[in-house]
Amino acid sequence: MIDLQYLTKRYNMEVTEAAPVIRPTSSSYTQTVTRSHGTTGDKDRVVETKYETTIYTSSGGIKTYTNSHQIDYLI
Repeated sequence: MIDLQYLTKRYNMEVTEAAPVIRPTSSSYTQTVTRSHGTTGDKDRVVETKYETTIYTSSGGIKTYTNSHQIDYLI
């Protein structure tokens, strides 16, 4: 174990208390948006977009990250 009083006297340095550790937290959610578009033929075009959003705290601030994927098909 380090003797802080010894270090302070021996090396003439000031020891200050460290800031509390911020533990990052996160949460995420997914949303799917489906759109149907009519075509000139007998089929409909469907576009499905999936959004994945993650919200987390880092160093006391809030950050977000969004990723999306899209599927395009005929029915």
